[in-house]
Amino acid sequence: MKNPYPSHPHFPQLTASLEARDQKIQYLEGLTGSSRSALIHACLSELKGAHLILFQDKEEAAYFYTDLVTLDGSPDRTLFFPSSYRRSVQYQQTDEANIITRTQTLRRLSERRVGSFIVSYTEALVESVVSKKQLGESTLEIKQGEKID
Repeated sequence: MKNPYPSHPHFPQLTASLEARDQKIQYLEGLTGSSRSALIHACLSELKGAHLILFQDKEEAAYFYTDLVTLDGSPDRTLFFPSSYRRSVQYQQTDEANIITRTQTLRRLSERRVGSFIVSYTEALVESVVSKKQLGESTLEIKQGEKID
């Protein structure tokens, strides 16, 4: 199914507004379910560069991420940046899968293989991240068939 939003009469005005350097925050009302994802996907696909889409909580961000991957047809242009923690920073219980996803996102950003969409939530953004140098120094690349000690 083709995304209907690019043919809407207000679509060019919205994308121009998003592209303007003086306006950084846009508020959209009256959209429910996956219609938010479809509209944002249509708008941001028209614009160059990486776009951070920020949500209040992990659940809302995860649903939006899934919608974007489905709409785009490929997870290559869409990155998810989760918190390192299982539930909350206050419990200090890290989640290995989240740490791996977070590291992969940072690596893709540092390599400039940036996706068009980076989806995250406030809790994930307040965590400290390693520098590009630290990430490079602590990364061990292993290739299939390679023998290591």
